[in-house]
Order: sequence, then C-alpha cells, then structure tokens
Amino acid sequence: MATCDAAHAELDGLVGKKVQIGPLPKWTRVQGKAAWTVVQGPYSGLSAGWRKFMQSVGQAKVRPAGPTGDVYACMPGEHAEDRLLTILYAPIE
Repeated sequence: MATCDAAHAELDGLVGKKVQIGPLPKWTRVQGKAAWTVVQGPYSGLSAGWRKFMQSVGQAKVRPAGPTGDVYACMPGEHAEDRLLTILYAPIE
C-alpha cells in the first residue's frame, strides 16, 4: 500500500481539470487562498505542467500574491512514476 493512497483518493479526480481557486487540502500545510491544480506523472513532466498551470492562472483572471510552490503528494518509488501526484499552486489576492 502506497503512503499516498489517501492523496490519490482525494486528488485523482482533479488531475487535468481547470484551476481550483481556494484553500489547498489541509494536509499540504499551505495556508490561505490559492490558485492550484493537480498534475500526474514523472518529475520530468513538471516543467510542462508549470507552463500550463501559469497559463491557466492567467486565464482565470486571478492575480498571484506571492511565490508559487508545489507539494509532492507521492514519494518516488511508491509506485510507477506515471502515477506520481504533484499539487502546483500560486497564492492569490
């Protein structure tokens, strides 16, 4: 059993969906309002995920209010790399 099974149960339905606006899940320990999305796949795909995310933030007409960040919901080696989950976020005003 992967330690990120609970994260998959909560986040798999959000992979590839439009940017979420609001707080991140409490377990991320990221506080405040943010624009965020969930990407799935190997770390080598994160740069493309960031480009798409920032483009989506602009389209959502929200204004970032601080540095962006990411939360890795899965540990490498827990399962196949194509299933790794990462939350990308930008704090917003």
